[in-house]
Amino acid sequence: MKEVKISKRFTGRKYEIVAWANDQEVVLYKEYGGYSGEWLLVSRDEENYYIYKDYFGSCSVCDPFQSFFSKWYANDELENIPKEKAKEFAKDYPPYLIIPRTRMIDLVKNKSVLRILPANLRCYCDISQEQLKKFAEELEACIKELEEIEN
Repeated sequence: MKEVKISKRFTGRKYEIVAWANDQEVVLYKEYGGYSGEWLLVSRDEENYYIYKDYFGSCSVCDPFQSFFSKWYANDELENIPKEKAKEFAKDYPPYLIIPRTRMIDLVKNKSVLRILPANLRCYCDISQEQLKKFAEELEACIKELEEIEN
């Protein structure tokens, strides 16, 4: 397994801050929709993989990230967000699913990751089965690299 890497400053994209606040490394993050939609985030630490999901918007009224971090977002200074502020924000985003590392490796080896992804991502936009399948394939490829799994 490659070492879990967590930067001292936030260097990610919007809701990746949930992983950073929880001292997790981002494995894969995708947004679905346009001005608004849903996001999926998979992260990891030494013991587990975490799946998060929620929605995003296009302004500080309809996007929780932009609203909470407006001071830094408006000035394009996301890397200056204090860790304690990120932790406060992340409290509202518990993981959808926590998967032990060994179980995730088994899922990847068996090409079964799609089975654990949330099929109910249809509240704000329609995410097709094809998009979820593509996400699962990308996730499997990322985990193969991180866990140094042979094909």
